[in-house]
Amino acid sequence: MSQQLHFFNPSQTELDLELPKRGNPNFKNKYFAGKTKPVRIPIALVNQVQSYLESLESDSQQSFIPENEVCKISVTLLNLDPKRFQYKLIHGSTGSTGSLREIKQWDSNLAGLILVWLDPFDGKTYVVNGHNRVTLAMNLGVSDLWVRYINADTDIEARAIGALANIADDKGTAIDAGKFFRDRKLSAGNLPKNIDMKKTICSQGLAIANLHDDLFDYLVQGEISLAIAVAIGETLPDRDLQVDLYELLKKERRNISADVIRELADIVLNASRQNSVTLFDLGCFMVSNALHLAELQAYIKQRLSRDRRLFRTVAKSRNAESLSRANNHIDRDKSAQIADERDYVLRLFDELKAYKNSVTQLLNEFADRLGNGENCKDDCYTAICEYLTSVTLRDLAA
Repeated sequence: MSQQLHFFNPSQTELDLELPKRGNPNFKNKYFAGKTKPVRIPIALVNQVQSYLESLESDSQQSFIPENEVCKISVTLLNLDPKRFQYKLIHGSTGSTGSLREIKQWDSNLAGLILVWLDPFDGKTYVVNGHNRVTLAMNLGVSDLWVRYINADTDIEARAIGALANIADDKGTAIDAGKFFRDRKLSAGNLPKNIDMKKTICSQGLAIANLHDDLFDYLVQGEISLAIAVAIGETLPDRDLQVDLYELLKKERRNISADVIRELADIVLNASRQNSVTLFDLGCFMVSNALHLAELQAYIKQRLSRDRRLFRTVAKSRNAESLSRANNHIDRDKSAQIADERDYVLRLFDELKAYKNSVTQLLNEFADRLGNGENCKDDCYTAICEYLTSVTLRDLAA
């Protein structure tokens, strides 16, 4: 009398176990194949076989794959546990975000390496980075994948390595990166050197990692847009001021762009530095005026940046001579001069807007007009440009 069992050989180790003829004479070959197959074992020998296999796998699980080595293994050896290893907040039960769901054919040239970790406690290989690709491979019937075993003492360290690999590749979302940075208490000052801060996910993730806990929760829940959250996190380091600013935005009940948020955050920060009270303690009129100031400042900076790019492009254009022959005269020298002027005005304006001076006096006058319903942004832009291109640095310092 025999019992049908399923055996699996994760270590791909050759077995030395003799079974009587009434058992399965092909037991070794089937176990060595790396796939689950039914094997007939006499009931009297089942416990002996199971004990033998458990001891064999326990002895070999630590040594059959060298750490940091690349190898090709069966997909059936890969275990998915996204709650432990997936750094992305939104994923399915397998850790897949569905980004590869439309792919119908596997391409080994594009698959790359899957980062995996060998858990020393259960001897299983877990996917750390590559859940989408492994899920796709399983769905398409791919038998083997190339993997790299990472060197980590714990699942927490393994997850961190996988997260940094994703962030370095600009994968995931800024919220994913932000949560990881918050959990690991990482900032621009202690970020690993192999992470490029210029990449969008990294820079945005660092900004929102600096948010007040409540604001970060609002972002995850969709109550704050990513653009607004990044603008607040980048500009206001003080988390209490972040909450004050958010309360102001809620009261406004209108759409405010991220650029205006940045200018408003600057105003809030400067007010907190120059006064013992915050801007929001000064009454509704000051708050309303601050919003108009922020709108004007954002508009002026946008126009200056746009004009600088435009005239610099025109000055360097190879088509200027061709356009001149078509009676479209382009003065490249003049365009370059205007571009330089706009660059100068932009840098000067950004410095002067935070202090009491003639520039802030102009801004306040136009903010009052804007608050009274007058469409005066273009007039304000022209006045600021004319003033800053004509005034001397000595006059500004006086």
